[in-house]
Amino acid sequence: MKKAVIFIAAILSLVSCGHSTEAQEPNISSDMATDSKMDTTTYPDKSPAEYSSVVKVEGDRNIYYDIDELFEASDIVVIGEFIGDIYQDTSYQYIEEFKKPVLFNAVSHCNISVKKVIKGTPSDILSISQCYGISNEGELVSFSGLSPMQKGDIWVFFLNYDEVNDTYWCEGDFTGRYPLPDETMRSKANEYKNAVLKYEELLSETENKLSSSDQQKEADSYISKINEICGSVTPEEMGLIDNENLNLKFALFSDLITKYEIDI
Repeated sequence: MKKAVIFIAAILSLVSCGHSTEAQEPNISSDMATDSKMDTTTYPDKSPAEYSSVVKVEGDRNIYYDIDELFEASDIVVIGEFIGDIYQDTSYQYIEEFKKPVLFNAVSHCNISVKKVIKGTPSDILSISQCYGISNEGELVSFSGLSPMQKGDIWVFFLNYDEVNDTYWCEGDFTGRYPLPDETMRSKANEYKNAVLKYEELLSETENKLSSSDQQKEADSYISKINEICGSVTPEEMGLIDNENLNLKFALFSDLITKYEIDI
């Protein structure tokens, strides 16, 4: 069944599984993870490959626009392999409009195996929490911009430690996890970076004033190239629920692989 992405804001506005919108020390969702009203259950063994629907709920979070700031804000940065979801904490609330209980809070807990350390001194196995869960009706309910991970996938993680709950969270939510790049993704990232640099150089040379038609055509060609490259990358490849933050995520990804040794 084709995934339907539903945006809910008002009904679940009390949910706060994320961070502030400023790029500062994160306010980890300790309250959500330790909510006494949440039920802890083993993660579904047979999660549907195609969920009946995907419900995305927006929450406050840090948003980073600079990969170096993200690096500095993270306790550890690692390349890790997703082992699997272990259990999830969920709570339901009856919603009169829907005439049924609705998954109101959800935190999934998983383990990753560290393959390479880029920053910090982590253990070989890390526990990570992410704000999504599988409802009783088979819906993926996400309070995060990040998509669930698949067993065996290898990602680059920017993580911060939550001492209260003894777990790690991706810093900045959707900005805290990136795919391990293959040659195709490296090529796209390098092309993107070159187009951005040329566009910025043109603006610098003209002091942000494109006075001639030739300059405008040149600028348009760079913008077209940037959009073309971004359009060739899917949200799934970047670990996103949808394409809302795809351009920003890919821009950070391009900086990541040009500034740091992202390989194993």
